[in-house]
Amino acid sequence: MTDLIWILVFVQVAMGGFDTLYHHELTQRLAWKPSQKSELVLHGVRNLAYGVMFAALGWSRPEGAWAIALLALMAGELVITLWDFVEEDRTRRLPASERVLHTLLTLNYGVVLAILTPLLLGWAGRPTGVVPAFHGVWSILCAVAAVGVVVSGLRDLAAAGRTARIAVDDPTPLVAAIPPRRAILVT
Repeated sequence: MTDLIWILVFVQVAMGGFDTLYHHELTQRLAWKPSQKSELVLHGVRNLAYGVMFAALGWSRPEGAWAIALLALMAGELVITLWDFVEEDRTRRLPASERVLHTLLTLNYGVVLAILTPLLLGWAGRPTGVVPAFHGVWSILCAVAAVGVVVSGLRDLAAAGRTARIAVDDPTPLVAAIPPRRAILVT
């Protein structure tokens, strides 16, 4: 694995982390919107898949059937991402910054796939096994990233399960309590 692959992987981690923290948690508060249950499930499953990918690539060289399984997992992540795009468009209006970031994430992931696929196909031609590997600081960063996305994925899945218990109150009584308009002149 070359430094270019690792740099692209960690560009993906940085953009994904920013998207999760800024867009999903701070501005959109997806975990608190019952209408986002399906999106949360997709995010949770995708993050768990990323956890497996980071652990596998950071600490091993999957060969034979394991390399094919990792390729299938990466293709599955792509399908989940496309499904997530449709779900987001169906259920909420995305801020421009989130739309642009999702596009950049998809483009970057495409480059990662284009570089990793031939490597994994080469490993798939070997006898099935998992060869331990250590890539220095990249392995350590993969471990940190794997823990982060697994925690985030489990949180999203828990939030999706909780959405049925979030009560959506009728706002009409709140509107009735608002005093009538007043005009104030400041001089």
